[in-house]
Amino acid sequence: MKQSMQAEAAAALETMFAAAKAEKVGLSTVSGYRSYTKQATIYARKKKKSGQETADSLVALPGSSEHQLGIAMDLAQKGGSQLNSGFGKTKAGQWINANAYKYGFIVRYQLGKEEITGYAYEPWHVRYVGTAYAKAIFESGEPMENYVSAHRLETYEFLIKQTNEVLP
Repeated sequence: MKQSMQAEAAAALETMFAAAKAEKVGLSTVSGYRSYTKQATIYARKKKKSGQETADSLVALPGSSEHQLGIAMDLAQKGGSQLNSGFGKTKAGQWINANAYKYGFIVRYQLGKEEITGYAYEPWHVRYVGTAYAKAIFESGEPMENYVSAHRLETYEFLIKQTNEVLP
């Protein structure tokens, strides 16, 4: 099944897939860009099946999904379409975890970081942030929320220092 993403993210994904294939790791796409309506349908289905609390930990509300931005992709092993935490233990999942950053992607919802991200562990969900930020986030070992917060603090501290040096 063909999935879509923003052009820059799609090109990076193709490069990542080629690198994985060269290392004998087969990947496939499961879900890329989603419209508001599609996201609403997915959320409503999960809420009906599992209740609101579970739905809220597994599926973004319509209007807040990274898939709606066209920069996220759900991945599986080649020929597969199952999205579950077991993907993280597969050869493909381990390869993604160790290498996605090289192509500008982060594994967005990390194991043990659920309280910070607000979502369950999703080793299959990658988000494109560009290679520089992906590398920095990966090396930090922190989820994007913590990385962005720390980056903002550094920026504010820099601006405060600059302002104090300029003002009498």
